[in-house]
Amino acid sequence: MSPGRRLRPPAPASVLETDVSQAVQRGLALIARRPRTAADLRDRLGDRFEAASADAALARLAELGYVDDAAWAAAYVARTRSTERSARMLRAELLQHGVDAETAEHALFAHDDDEAAMAAARRLARGGRGRAPDAQARRMQGALARRGFSFDVIGRALSRVAEERATAA
Repeated sequence: MSPGRRLRPPAPASVLETDVSQAVQRGLALIARRPRTAADLRDRLGDRFEAASADAALARLAELGYVDDAAWAAAYVARTRSTERSARMLRAELLQHGVDAETAEHALFAHDDDEAAMAAARRLARGGRGRAPDAQARRMQGALARRGFSFDVIGRALSRVAEERATAA
């Protein structure tokens, strides 16, 4: 079990179902609500089905193309909320969702921390108009650090935002 996963008490062995087709149907119902990683589906199916049935259902869903961690990870990184986060933070989130390290690295291949920090800094700068420049810079620095950016990347982003503000004024 990885950090951040929900802990659920295991169902009694007498209650667990053994039918693979029912496990596949349950997996399809879960996927219909939202895309899921293989690890998430394994956890969810394991709550209601024996391990062998859950694994067989997961294999069948992957065979049918419903479970693809690489596609899930690429979509996760491409989401709007992810465009203002560091690769380090996104990597940790992907691993927390059960994506293996190699798949996470592949999904983050095109992610540029400088671009992401600039996007976040520009948005933060719009919200801080009217504040003293040093207070605004401290606020932005803290917000960017919480998004996982290194201090070098934060410094470059804050410098570029300050330059943009000076040329716009």
